[in-house]
Amino acid sequence: MKKSREIQPINKESMLGVIGLMIALIAVIAILSPLPEATRWITIGSAYAFGQIGFWVFYIALFVFGIYLMFKRKLMKIRFDITMIGIIVFLIAFLTFFTIVFVEETLDMKLDTFYAVFQANIQSVILNPGSMPYSVETGGGFLGFLLTALFNYATHIGAIILSVAFLMTGVGLILNRQVKKLYLKIKEARLKARAKKAYFQSVKNAKPEKFDDIEFKEAPKPTPVEPVKEVVSVPVRQERPFYNTPRAIPQPEPIREVKQ
Repeated sequence: MKKSREIQPINKESMLGVIGLMIALIAVIAILSPLPEATRWITIGSAYAFGQIGFWVFYIALFVFGIYLMFKRKLMKIRFDITMIGIIVFLIAFLTFFTIVFVEETLDMKLDTFYAVFQANIQSVILNPGSMPYSVETGGGFLGFLLTALFNYATHIGAIILSVAFLMTGVGLILNRQVKKLYLKIKEARLKARAKKAYFQSVKNAKPEKFDDIEFKEAPKPTPVEPVKEVVSVPVRQERPFYNTPRAIPQPEPIREVKQ
């Protein structure tokens, strides 16, 4: 009888890698080609909530998440802290700024008219979901239209200024750690300068007659001196002179005549 092979359980890391690949492919297909009829509610829902920007942000974030699962093969740990609040503020402010700048119908829009304007602009996406990635009329979606109508009470220029201010606030919250480190460095430098000034002032107050005409300046930094390289002399062996004396060249002997 043949022994049946035992089915080994699928490794968790391998499963996460396959799931990440599928998520990344879904995001690429959604961006490059229209979605099927059964899944077009995703496009329409993202258009209602966040407009064209929401479409791109959603699917690009989905693609990045899929790639992350493919290579890291572990789930992300999301912490709700100041950085996360900064990301949320930045995205909402960006939706509002995009709506104010690119949707002309929002120029004089207020809270009592924003929903009618929004419905008129969103109809193009409902009738043709394939145009969603390139439909600027949707702006920042329902949230972008609502905040634009609210900011328009401070005039159109005021709405732009408010949206930019919220954008910068979001960036500041995202970079809160770096900003805090920079602030501490500046504060430390100012404290050192004050301490040095107070020290010089205390010395001057102790002996005022000697410090009337003296200006305290920082001592110049000494110029770096290059190290002197030690030269090691190698003794040269002296050889005796060689005299090339010419050798005597042997002379040929004279040929004697033989008498017969």
